[in-house]
Amino acid sequence: MYFGQNQKSTGSEDGVNLNLGLSYDISKRFFLQVQYDYVRTKDDYNYLGNTIVIKQNLEYLKAGVGFRF
Repeated sequence: MYFGQNQKSTGSEDGVNLNLGLSYDISKRFFLQVQYDYVRTKDDYNYLGNTIVIKQNLEYLKAGVGFRF
């Protein structure tokens, strides 16, 4: 394949997403929050007659402080 050539690419994407979280009240206005996200994806692409499969396991840990109005 050369630069500037047209290419035909089709694809599909599916996966699983799991979220868990905890929140703790420090006072009436402030709170702490922790969240864990797990995402598992699988992408299938048909590129120039070849099937390309990409699998990913993504993990995120989030923490923060919140304020209630």
